[in-house]
Amino acid sequence: MSNIVRPSIFSGWKSGIQRVALATAKLAGYDAAKPSLTHEQHTRYNSNPNTISSQVERVSMMWNAEYLGKNEAFAIGYLNIRRNYCTPTGWTPTTGDIGLNKEITEYLKERNKTLGVNCSLKETFEQISSAELACGGDSALVWIRDDAGELHLMQASSDQIGELYTFSAPVTVPIDDLDYFSGMYFDDRGTRQAFKIYERGFNQVYTNPEVYPAGDVIYFQDNLRRSVRGLTCFHGTILSLEKAHRLFQSGMDSANKQAKVAVVARNNIGAPLDPYSYDQRQTDDGGVVYIERNYDGAQTEYQFNGDSFDYMKTESPGQELIEGCKYADAKAAASLGLSYGFLVSMAAEGGAGIRLAIEKDSKQIERLSERNEAPYSRIMWTLLMDAVNRGDFPTSVLKYDFTKGSVNFPTLPSADAYRDDQTDVKMVRAGLDSRINVMAKYRLNMHEVIKQNGEYAMMAAKEVEDRNKELTDSGYKPVIGIASISQDSDNPQQDAQAEVIDGTTNLQVEQVKV
Repeated sequence: MSNIVRPSIFSGWKSGIQRVALATAKLAGYDAAKPSLTHEQHTRYNSNPNTISSQVERVSMMWNAEYLGKNEAFAIGYLNIRRNYCTPTGWTPTTGDIGLNKEITEYLKERNKTLGVNCSLKETFEQISSAELACGGDSALVWIRDDAGELHLMQASSDQIGELYTFSAPVTVPIDDLDYFSGMYFDDRGTRQAFKIYERGFNQVYTNPEVYPAGDVIYFQDNLRRSVRGLTCFHGTILSLEKAHRLFQSGMDSANKQAKVAVVARNNIGAPLDPYSYDQRQTDDGGVVYIERNYDGAQTEYQFNGDSFDYMKTESPGQELIEGCKYADAKAAASLGLSYGFLVSMAAEGGAGIRLAIEKDSKQIERLSERNEAPYSRIMWTLLMDAVNRGDFPTSVLKYDFTKGSVNFPTLPSADAYRDDQTDVKMVRAGLDSRINVMAKYRLNMHEVIKQNGEYAMMAAKEVEDRNKELTDSGYKPVIGIASISQDSDNPQQDAQAEVIDGTTNLQVEQVKV
């Protein structure tokens, strides 16, 4: 035997274990022994995400996902979940200097209002990281400058990256010695070096391609399998969503038609009075149909081909139809990594089921948030360093951790409907929980919280000294204590009592001349 082929990792098993393994293999049955007779065999062309045929399928799925993201309530709800829970709400600088933190916060607050193209940073970030990424499979934000030299982030959806309807093998660009494939330029190590991005005009026209260096592009991709270009997260749900959409719509159309027909009267005598009347028509069997219409109401049909009356009852889509739609939505939710209850309704879930579902949903939300944390931090770093380069901040600030900070996210959903902060306080006081666990529940970093608490304490202490100095300079007693500025614990009575005992404060400031 050749030494190139290494031995099986199971070759060291004892003979008894091997016999058990063989017996277990037999239990796999006919499907395992003859898969070609019971399952369709797929080819590498369809499974390899970087083949030309896969690129064609990717574009087709992208358009289907975009339609569903605009018209299907389930898909719109999923996109809103991502926007509400996974989009950063801001940036907390932790440079180590209190005054600098405040300046950075104010600067970023103003810049974020217009950082997107004709919109704020939050708007452009959530559109690209949630809607465009989910429907297109990948997306990008591109740094550009306006005439005044200010930075902005331009959106680039999946259909703007590369040639949309041209699929070919990688082509080598001799000048830069790069390989071009599907809108991206790669070096010999497979690292993205540049992106070709088109402008999206009217009537499906894509013009003015521009090649942007990879350093100017924040590329969003969330693949389950490796590939150069991403697949929409709806790729496993499109079929279920389309079927559910058509199924429910057909049921609603049937109910709507029934609602407009109140009575059908049939008689075998009669003929149309006016052959040009729109309210009377001749049927193929010689019968006559008379239609009475009421303004914005039901209509009555008189069909003169039998002696009977049918009173039509308006019916909503039946229970079977509703259950079928729920089943399709449940499959779609499972493929998206979230529970049906979280996306649609928890009405059918029990207490234990709700807790399990919310736990699983929280993990998926955390994963999506962590994917957004890195690009958001990169945006903040670029903004701050550009501000120093432009002279908005002196270069002396670089001696601090100038770009250090933490991304803020919305709190995760909770399985406890009546849980609040007071419950956490009681648990910590009773020793049944720790402050670290409470902070983790709210997606806070322990070290950052402690550092911020220290900075907050310094600010409060300085404020006490400054206000007492103002009283002294005005001829009053310096009687302001820390409790007058802020509370040190979760119990205001304890704080006030401790300071009274210590003699450091009088909550009623006496304006008495010294």
